[in-house]
Amino acid sequence: MTEEEEKFYEITFPDGTITKSSRDYTGKASCVYANKDTYSGDFVNGVRHGKGRYVYANNHIELEEG
Repeated sequence: MTEEEEKFYEITFPDGTITKSSRDYTGKASCVYANKDTYSGDFVNGVRHGKGRYVYANNHIELEEG
């Protein structure tokens, strides 16, 4: 995640809570970035890690398998 992305995104947790920080979070969540890219998947200690789906605003999709 770039420094810019860290400053301008919203993350939604499974319980529906929406915040602007994934700091220290481990589990599944969904993010919407300022540029309208989205990510749904795993986080470990606040960082995207593991399986997930990143969709760029132009609809290009990348799957994260790690």
